[in-house]
Amino acid sequence: MKKLLLILLCLPVILFSQTSGGPDGYGYTWVDSNDPQGPIYDWVDIEVPANLVSGLGDDNIIGSFPIESFNFYWYNVTSLSIGSNGFIAFSNPQNIASPFPSIPLASGANDFIAPLLSDLTFTGINNPGKCYFDNHNIDSTIVSFVDVPFWQQFSPQYSGSNTFQIILCHIDSSITFQYKSMSGVTTGNDITIGIESVAGSIGLQHSQDSYPQSSYSIRFTPPALSNASPVTDISTAWNGNNENKGIFLSGLGVNHAMISNISNVGNQNAGSINVSSNVTSLFGMPVVNNNSSINSLSIGQDTTIYFSTMFSPSTQGTYTFSSQATLVGDINPTNNTISQEIVVLDTSQNNINLCYANNLASTTLPGINWAGGNGGIAVYFEPSFYPAKLVSSNFGIDLTGSSFAAMIYDDNGPNGSPGTLIDSVFVDSNSVLIGWNNIPLSLPHIINDGGVYVLWYMYGNNISLARENIPPISRQAYEVLSGFWSSYRDYQTEDFFISIDIEKIPFAEDIGVSSILNVSNGIVQIEILNHGLNDISNFNVSYSVDGASAVSENISSNLLSGSSMNYIFSTPFSVLPGQYEVCSWTDYNADMQHNNDTSCVTTTIVGVNDFDINETERILLKITDLLGRETKQTNQPLLYIYDDGTVEKRIVIE
Repeated sequence: MKKLLLILLCLPVILFSQTSGGPDGYGYTWVDSNDPQGPIYDWVDIEVPANLVSGLGDDNIIGSFPIESFNFYWYNVTSLSIGSNGFIAFSNPQNIASPFPSIPLASGANDFIAPLLSDLTFTGINNPGKCYFDNHNIDSTIVSFVDVPFWQQFSPQYSGSNTFQIILCHIDSSITFQYKSMSGVTTGNDITIGIESVAGSIGLQHSQDSYPQSSYSIRFTPPALSNASPVTDISTAWNGNNENKGIFLSGLGVNHAMISNISNVGNQNAGSINVSSNVTSLFGMPVVNNNSSINSLSIGQDTTIYFSTMFSPSTQGTYTFSSQATLVGDINPTNNTISQEIVVLDTSQNNINLCYANNLASTTLPGINWAGGNGGIAVYFEPSFYPAKLVSSNFGIDLTGSSFAAMIYDDNGPNGSPGTLIDSVFVDSNSVLIGWNNIPLSLPHIINDGGVYVLWYMYGNNISLARENIPPISRQAYEVLSGFWSSYRDYQTEDFFISIDIEKIPFAEDIGVSSILNVSNGIVQIEILNHGLNDISNFNVSYSVDGASAVSENISSNLLSGSSMNYIFSTPFSVLPGQYEVCSWTDYNADMQHNNDTSCVTTTIVGVNDFDINETERILLKITDLLGRETKQTNQPLLYIYDDGTVEKRIVIE
């Protein structure tokens, strides 16, 4: 399905004057059935019920399906996914939709085979389109598209009929396209035929914007191993998770591991690979830097690097985790760098908004809508804490005139896909505003693990959802057409203005040291807060100075839910003058959340000889909050700064 509302019809081009082509950068060539040396058209019928593939719709991809090991370019593939738009894909399969790319193209989707990459559809009333997959023969794998029409905007939203197949020959590693019967016209003649390697920059295109004729075939043949081109290519495959998707973290200063995966996607063994990474705030400076190296990486091998310096988020905002692998002689630098979006939340607040897009007011990218008014966009959100109460969803709209639905799905479908519909709210066109639209859930919903998909689904042409293409990009966007879900076609370069409001729910048992109030003369005074719903008694508290042996004491008194208490340790510490970190924490077996157990403060211990013996008292210079701003507000940790250079941390409860 097109993202545009204008359809341009042209007469199909069905004659190919060229009957052979190649080689590409690796050595593949093609020849067609019009060439005396070409293949003979010979359709292979696999159209039996056992081979029927279900789940294909409009602009989606399904799979993967296991196959016998097949040698594609310089590597072997053992599974494939099938795209509704006339292609199959191997590693990291991605949805490919209009406008369709030329081949080769390093950016976007790679590692695919496209006999008719075009705007096909399996949706619409009485659509005859079917797909069959046969992997039962050890010598071949076959995928057949049968009677599949092109998508069109007007009822019944399809036209024409195309029957074609892909044959992967496991004996000689050749690839054959066969076209049985072809009819119809697609928008703008937007068709690509060819194959592309995992490297992206290496591939072989048969044709573009041309229609193959009926009873026609094309065979792609790999080079002999002795004639294959050497390919040196290192790829930074992912950061953080194997799909490189954005995440949310709590801004509590808890260490978050910096992880990158580096893969050798060439056909040459590689050595002396340098890998660097950094975490950078939005429009800011790096807050974490790392460097590492890989001594050797064999053909087809990958390795995961755990960088030595972790990210300890404490400041709310959007961050980019970038990694880059460098290798002398690498032919394809476009896949050497990859970035992950990290959004740090202020989880000290009870009401929290989850959003990957950054600034609705400043976006310059036109909004998105679907021709025919029957499509939607979803974003996946996974909070950094549980339980979390879902309260409302938000949608940035930049064109009004039609209605839409705000829908929320659980991620309890197969492999974390959309499953149970949690909530659905119809939003009438008269209520839709330019800018953010807040849509409360019909009933608040609590999740205890995983995440949710928030879906904007349009009802009519006269509405569009705002989007942006300013990095970092979450890669968490999905498109939904006629009920079929797929990764959004430009999910690597665009985010949408969809967000969800959630609330923290107190745990039944949750206690922690909220603040260290005072450290003087060897005495440690702390504040303990009961965050939980239940009253708590008989728990332990401890403190340690610069990581030395802990001092632990028991508190038997009752601490009411939501209340705090001040506690002075009876066991003092003794250290030489200097700067120290003092940490204190609670230890309670029934505690259900531990990321708020501990509080730390850095303090300077001053010896008696460091004071002027004639001075009888210190002079208070100023009182600041923890960010250094002068204040007189109470009920928060404050820093008392004196003229002798000492600093005390206090909290005054009123």
